[in-house]
Amino acid sequence: MELEREEERVLHNLVGRLEEVERERRLLERQISSVRQRRRTANDGNRGKRGQLSLGLRLLCALAFCAANLYMARGWSAAFDDASASNMTVAWAPIVSPEINMDESAVNVSLIEQRLRETHETQNKSWERPYVVPHFFVHTPKTAGFSLHDELNDMFRHSPVSRARPPEEHFRVCNLGTSKLVHNRPLESYKGTRCSGYLAEAEYDNVAFLPRYAYALIRNPRTHVVSQYFHCSESNAHRFSEKMPSLDDWLTRWYAAINNPYIVDRNDEFKCYNPINMQSSYVGFNPERGDTMQTIQQKFAVIGPMEEMDKVACVMFIHWGGWIPNACNCTTPHTTYANSVITRHSVTHHGSTFNTSKEQQEKIEWLVEKDNVLYQSAKTLFRVQSRVVEERYGFKLCERAGDFAL
Repeated sequence: MELEREEERVLHNLVGRLEEVERERRLLERQISSVRQRRRTANDGNRGKRGQLSLGLRLLCALAFCAANLYMARGWSAAFDDASASNMTVAWAPIVSPEINMDESAVNVSLIEQRLRETHETQNKSWERPYVVPHFFVHTPKTAGFSLHDELNDMFRHSPVSRARPPEEHFRVCNLGTSKLVHNRPLESYKGTRCSGYLAEAEYDNVAFLPRYAYALIRNPRTHVVSQYFHCSESNAHRFSEKMPSLDDWLTRWYAAINNPYIVDRNDEFKCYNPINMQSSYVGFNPERGDTMQTIQQKFAVIGPMEEMDKVACVMFIHWGGWIPNACNCTTPHTTYANSVITRHSVTHHGSTFNTSKEQQEKIEWLVEKDNVLYQSAKTLFRVQSRVVEERYGFKLCERAGDFAL
């Protein structure tokens, strides 16, 4: 018991020191920006040289400060585990700011059109090829995956096309839950209806059955992190809510775990999600290894923002099913289809409506640096994708806004 209290005290001190490093880094960023601005506007060249000299001195001081903190962090980690002290790294790093072109002009329109042409052929032959996953819907936890599953299947059931087909030609998206699709062969049918697509909480890069077409919803990263916390602390579906600390402490612990696998392992005690760039992990996106918006497009036939779930589901269905459901066609106004019903998991607070403090928001931004790039890329890709679908089929996608208080 005494050792646990000592561990918590040491961890608290370490996090405090790391926050000082972060504050110093942000201060340096502002000073660098100020110096650059002065250099652009100054007419006196000497003044620019003095600014460069001052900046250089400050950077040297910052490096010395970080080195001292790294030394102290390694010393503190010995109180936890002498064997892991030599491998411990300070849990801070510059915010990922890759030079990724997220302009619509960077989207490969020809690839979108090619996939639309292939859709019908793939749909007709998909069940003739065992061990092949024709359509795979990546379900990152807390991104409305269950609601997407239900909406896609409802679109088929309400479609005139389904009534025109014999039962043996019906198909559905089969929900595999938390199955990782790594070793097990996917279901071929569910309750007598064959599976044409699969939805699972499985990371794209770890799926053994490489899908021909993949799909994903991407949520606003800030609300996604908050939603993860309240699911674990409030939901009846989560059995370990008593292990969850306050939101401040939870964010602080995960902030300290960035680039630090030792603290990541310690955070397993919460029996909750790992919020560090979770969505990027599930879709296999990493700007640090050179991934770009084009990388995302190559992997996913349709990827879009969760706040447009109804519209994204329509575009997904057109790829999956090969036709346009009446519910998605708003060329002429109609009211034949209700908005999405979002699964709420019995929580009181929701990511989209909870107001985080400034300090909480700063920690969240560090936790989702890659997810922010992914989210903006997904929004750009979907804007272009939806336009291409409308132009190809000559109709107007419905703009329905569901209630996304998750």
